Amino acid sequence: MRGIAALAVGWLHAATYFRLNFEPHHASLAVDFFFVLSGFVIAYAYDGKLKAGMTFADFAAKRLIRLYPLIFIGVLVGTLVSIGIAALDDADLKRVLALGCAALVLFPLGTLLGMQPFPVNNPLWSLFFELIANGIYGLGKGRPASSLLSFAALAVSAILLVAVTVHYGTIERVGFGGKISSSLGLVRVCYPFLTGVLIYRYQLFVRGFSKFDSMCALLLVAIFATPYFQQSWLYDVTCILLIFPLLISIGTHDPTNRFATAFWTISGNLSYPFYLIHQPIVRAASAFYHRNLLYRVTPGLAACLSLIIAAASSYLIFLVYDRPLRAWLTKQRECARYHQASARHSA
Repeated sequence: MRGIAALAVGWLHAATYFRLNFEPHHASLAVDFFFVLSGFVIAYAYDGKLKAGMTFADFAAKRLIRLYPLIFIGVLVGTLVSIGIAALDDADLKRVLALGCAALVLFPLGTLLGMQPFPVNNPLWSLFFELIANGIYGLGKGRPASSLLSFAALAVSAILLVAVTVHYGTIERVGFGGKISSSLGLVRVCYPFLTGVLIYRYQLFVRGFSKFDSMCALLLVAIFATPYFQQSWLYDVTCILLIFPLLISIGTHDPTNRFATAFWTISGNLSYPFYLIHQPIVRAASAFYHRNLLYRVTPGLAACLSLIIAAASSYLIFLVYDRPLRAWLTKQRECARYHQASARHSA
């Protein structure tokens, strides 16, 4: 499901940059699905470890090893593409370099300049708020508050989410629009992330229903692709508050079919690198297309080709860069901890 959500975001950007007639108006909801899924996965992976004594520093190191290598390559590719487009347009290269350097440390400089938070690679905005949510979770040491407090926090975050969505008419621009809407990204992440955490902590999921994997996937495609409710706050709120948590609850199982297992594994591995790499590649292809450098290619075909290139590049990056680098960083961190423990024991 995570792979489908990432591809939906890619299609939304391709439709926008290539000005296609059909645009998946609700593909931006994939980000909110990511937030629910992230809360569930984080609680699944770290609740027990934090309760057993894992420090916040260890938790933060593990999350950075998981997330930052692809953030780095995403910023690098995005900055290079932005430099190329700026050179073609005789734009300010110094500003592009400043935006790229700020993005490396996830500082939303674009917001201060009246732009999107991370113009060199826009999807970074959701990673920015997800890391904040991760940090708050880590500081809580994985210890659940009382049920009353947990669900009170969930209710308040739901009310804030509905209020913001109603105000803007849609959730789509919240988190990366102007200064105010960008700052409201924290409201956008709170409810879905907390929902995912609580689904795991209270075991609000169904086991053993592997027949639902295709149904969940098809329902996600339908949610993201439907063109009939443009700028509908009610549609957005219904998906975030109800449908996405339900999909997580019934989707927590391993598919039993061998082909399905292989397909979903590749889809899952592809999702994160694709999410961070696709936008610069689509933007570069769009720049070539709109300058008539791609002869006799229709916009729909050009959009599809850009997404295929992005998917292939993402999987290559996963295989030769992301997975080996994370393994090496994890090994170095374990060696450093071992030497520190040995030094303390000797002292």
